[in-house]
Amino acid sequence: GGIRQGMRAMQGAISRAKFNRQKIEIDVLGGGEAFGITGSGLISLAGELLRANALDRFGMIQTDRLFSKIIVEDDQGRRSQLTSSVSVTENDIQQLMLAKAAVRAGSELLLSKSGIRPQELTGVILSGTFANSLSAEDVLSIGLIPPVTSDIISMAGNAAAEGACLMACSKMSFNEAVALAKNTHHLRLSGDSEFNRIFQENVSFKSE
Repeated sequence: GGIRQGMRAMQGAISRAKFNRQKIEIDVLGGGEAFGITGSGLISLAGELLRANALDRFGMIQTDRLFSKIIVEDDQGRRSQLTSSVSVTENDIQQLMLAKAAVRAGSELLLSKSGIRPQELTGVILSGTFANSLSAEDVLSIGLIPPVTSDIISMAGNAAAEGACLMACSKMSFNEAVALAKNTHHLRLSGDSEFNRIFQENVSFKSE
């Protein structure tokens, strides 16, 4: 949402980007021509830009860091040109920064309320079809989650659908899910001053 050429994971969507010498390589779902970029593709691109020092902490593209074929600057501002028809603007990057700050703040607040430090975590599971195309390196590079070692991050795919199937097919799984729900506490983020403080601290990109 809010991304100029953002689209869901379907044919023609860019799901990943990688720099290779003087060009940028992309993965397009279904192959063929690209029409837009997914959330995972945007995170992938941002991670690559940050590791190349081509993106500052405020989400501004640094033109002197990359090749002229990759970065375009005109009266509409700077953008990273992925194909002849698909590009990512600085405004797109800044929209990503707002979204990642919200995720990061929610994660940090949850850990704080639970009395758990990030280094005590033994596993971080990212779910949703969105997560299937993510890499741990990109997730950590943009600061989407608190700093952990990449080896404890795993992707669970569409965990909600899988869980629903398990509940429908297994009485034991159904009872387990009901028990988990009874022991789950809702952490309300809206209006929480601590959430707002952590959100503001994590809007910009920064090294961990």
